[in-house]
Amino acid sequence: MRKKPKPLHHTLLFTGYTDASAGGPESFWTMEFTVFRSRNGFQRRAEWVGIFEKPSKDGTRLDRKVFRKALAFPEGLESLEDLTSKSWRCDTIHFSPQRYSGRISSSEGELTWDFSIESGYRLDFSPLHPWLHFRTLSTQIPLRGSWALLKKNGESSSFSWNSSESPARAILQRRDESKRVWPTLWFHSQSLRESHAPQVNHCAEGLHASPGLTSLANLTSVSAFDTLKTLPRATLWKALRSKLQKQRQGWSFRSDQGGQELRGKIEVDPKHWVTLRYEDVDGKAFYRSSARRARLEIQVLQRGKPQGLYRTGEDMWLEWTTRRPPVEAPELR
Repeated sequence: MRKKPKPLHHTLLFTGYTDASAGGPESFWTMEFTVFRSRNGFQRRAEWVGIFEKPSKDGTRLDRKVFRKALAFPEGLESLEDLTSKSWRCDTIHFSPQRYSGRISSSEGELTWDFSIESGYRLDFSPLHPWLHFRTLSTQIPLRGSWALLKKNGESSSFSWNSSESPARAILQRRDESKRVWPTLWFHSQSLRESHAPQVNHCAEGLHASPGLTSLANLTSVSAFDTLKTLPRATLWKALRSKLQKQRQGWSFRSDQGGQELRGKIEVDPKHWVTLRYEDVDGKAFYRSSARRARLEIQVLQRGKPQGLYRTGEDMWLEWTTRRPPVEAPELR
């Protein structure tokens, strides 16, 4: 009897930010590549999603473009590790451990991109709980290269980036959602600064999951590290379990472990959300809303005494996954 293939829902997520402190045009972008095979084996495909944003000329809003394209199922990408350990090709998308390039067309026009990543920036960044299947491989990656959006008629648009004009940093993450899609809230900041030492830049990452099982409580994992090219040597603080509450324009969380207490809040303007519809390996819909201009503030206390206050600018990546559309947004697709 022929062995039934395993379900796949493996995603490689690449998020870039221009470094505003270095000057040049400001922009934010996300490129997401997913390999998908349903549990019954009847559906096999790959998918590419791109979200691109930049401030409008008058600075009062964010202009946005969303690209989405179904691709042929790539042979040879059977494990999550294959996405980043192998050099592979899917239609017009090419990936190697140090280079990521492609050309893709959709109803929005055409996009071309070519990034290179310096060696030495492939690291395990945040110790999120392993059963969550989220792993950030690298953060604070300096990028070299460019991307550009072309209109349907082939003319260039104002959506473009080149490292020679605007230095940029990026996050590289992979995730496995082939077993179950958990309701989650995930955030990642590349510019977390302490109030008394604003010149020192840190990274922070957190993820809250609600499994909905009586045997497994809600989990919030929050970590902060000094930003180093090699493995981070100093953990500023971390909390593996926190109480998280939804607020009017964000969330608040609190954790107390071993005499160390964290009090945090996440804020996001509703106009920054982009909501997309996906399917899990059983054909059930889930929704993922993302925002690139969220803010994080965390106060650290030791036995009730303040030890530090950390804040980000409006450059934190925030993602909210639920079974129902979590945010009303015209970009629901």
